[in-house]
Amino acid sequence: MNLSLNYVKIKGTFYDELTDPKKVGRFRSWLHNARYQELSNSVKRYYRKGNVVLDLACGSCNWNSDKIPVIGVDINENLLNFGLKNGRLSKKIVADIYRIPLKSNFADIVIMSEILEHVSEIDKVLAESKRVLKIGGKLITSVPYDSFPSPHLALFTIHCLIKGYIFGDPYYKKFCGHINRFSMRKIRSILANHFKIIEQFPEHMLHIFTIAEKVT
Repeated sequence: MNLSLNYVKIKGTFYDELTDPKKVGRFRSWLHNARYQELSNSVKRYYRKGNVVLDLACGSCNWNSDKIPVIGVDINENLLNFGLKNGRLSKKIVADIYRIPLKSNFADIVIMSEILEHVSEIDKVLAESKRVLKIGGKLITSVPYDSFPSPHLALFTIHCLIKGYIFGDPYYKKFCGHINRFSMRKIRSILANHFKIIEQFPEHMLHIFTIAEKVT
């Protein structure tokens, strides 16, 4: 991942604060909560009791309000510990998603939400996620919808410029580490090089959800 933002030092409550309307305003709170709810719904459509669920670069796993047993992988131990404390993670692994310290064919469901916009070697990350996924297992992804007709790119850019250059936040000056932009066609094409696409849909025209299956 793009580590130039010093992501490893972000405090454990970072993502929880992004869902608090008193701290970030109603729109940003809704934006994050809506995505978490859609991710939760997507996981529950495929999850069966006893499944191994692996969330890669999970942060504090804020989508998991139902407290499904989830193993979280992230380089930020503060976020992992906060997810554990709040019951959203059942186990933590402090590691980079380019080299996941788990055996092949390990998980029934692998989640990568709002991750691929940050990585410099997407195919390498996808190959690693495929390795740890069982045959027939599902990969659930979401990325920002950064192309027409979505308003996401314009809204995100304006927000980063305000936070970064008016309020002086270095995290937003780096556009939160976003180095890739996606359309529905682009992310589908990238994922199809590794997986069979099961479904794809835009969440409120702001994020693209794609669910895929490991077939070989």
